Amino acid sequence: MTDVLHVDMDAFFASVEVKDNPELKGKPVIVAGLSKRGVVAACTYEARIFGVRSGMSTLMAKRLCPDGMFVGGRYSRYVQISKQLEEVLISFSPYVEFVSLDEAFVDVTKSHRLFGSNRKIAELIVAKVANELDLNCSVGIGSSKLIAKIASKKAKPNVIASTKEIVLGTKIFEVEKSSEIEFISDLELKEIWGIGPKTVAKLNSYGIYRVKDLKKIDDEVLVRLVKSANAKWLSDILNAEDSRKVAVERVTKSISVEATYENDLTTPQEIFAEIPRMVDSVVTRLKSQNFLVKTVTVKLKDKNFKIITRSQTLNLATDDIFKIYEASKNILERYMEVTERHPKNAFVKDPTLLDENKMAQDGLLQSNPNKSKSSMPRNEVPLAIRLVGVSLSNLVVADQSNQLGLFDETEVSKLTEVIYNVKNRFGPNSIAPASLIKDGELIVKTRGDAQWG
Repeated sequence: MTDVLHVDMDAFFASVEVKDNPELKGKPVIVAGLSKRGVVAACTYEARIFGVRSGMSTLMAKRLCPDGMFVGGRYSRYVQISKQLEEVLISFSPYVEFVSLDEAFVDVTKSHRLFGSNRKIAELIVAKVANELDLNCSVGIGSSKLIAKIASKKAKPNVIASTKEIVLGTKIFEVEKSSEIEFISDLELKEIWGIGPKTVAKLNSYGIYRVKDLKKIDDEVLVRLVKSANAKWLSDILNAEDSRKVAVERVTKSISVEATYENDLTTPQEIFAEIPRMVDSVVTRLKSQNFLVKTVTVKLKDKNFKIITRSQTLNLATDDIFKIYEASKNILERYMEVTERHPKNAFVKDPTLLDENKMAQDGLLQSNPNKSKSSMPRNEVPLAIRLVGVSLSNLVVADQSNQLGLFDETEVSKLTEVIYNVKNRFGPNSIAPASLIKDGELIVKTRGDAQWG
């Protein structure tokens, strides 16, 4: 049996802005993308009184809270504070797993001799975060990550919209091992970490609203509803079981960079012009994490939020910025060529408007020989691209590349290494593709740049 804490910072991004600018204290501060397509990243509880929530569009937030203090956000500052939080947490246990900048699991099973009980350790963490970071956090305590995560929400401040009242949280919420099943049984499914809204809606339609309602349904029916693996997981939840351990080292499966544009990109030139910027940024992150990449993916999202992704697997795992750029450009060119075979439908919003058999030959779409061209819709609508992204996956640790087998060949680019060293020493704007020069200045994409649109 383990002892796990879930430490969750309260309104983290917004609280950092208040910390750095005390004049904002007590005001409805909203950290968001400031363009017409921006979204809310975080807000103070004073803003939540008006119904503002994370993930909401900035336009909606402005309608709900016209007097709100809207701040564009400073990702690098939030990373800096997050590293300070990490130092606080590892002073109590080396077993710390961050799931985002503002929340982490801490396994304190072996920390009791030095610091006392679970609650005592939680109290020490809350106090140290307040004293050293000048910020507030909430801590949940349980025997697993699942229980600790749910418990931390119970400890957080809340708002009563009808009375515009902020209810202070308890800061610490502990679920005793002996009462975990009772605790989780009465929770609504939507409160359970890991159950998505679609699954909740499907189970609700069968009269299953709370965890304890899962007892009403046969195992076979549950498997048909949510598939075998998910059914097993839900059964474990019913018994308050969670075998996931606090992972000190998380495996990076992919690295991606994308940007949402205030105005749609409507020409090939505009879309292609964004590829060097995306590749420059994503390769910088690839190098900083010491990886090589085998698969490159280009992502587009149109004005109707339809997502198009196309991938290419390279012959060799590499960190060569020029080869990654060529792969990205080739992926986009192939997609554009297919659309341009139908001039009126170039940049169409629906791939079914295209010649699907030809797309299948190009490896862009699975062939469907039973579908005739006459069945394709003819509503030709020009596509406007609101988002462009480049993702790198199928990653290999560069330091281990020389230990791979004969058929797992890799290549490390010396030129990319030089470029990255220059960036590392003189900053991200010191060197980049010449196409990124605007008004005599290199405009590169850095992590957190227009993070929320």
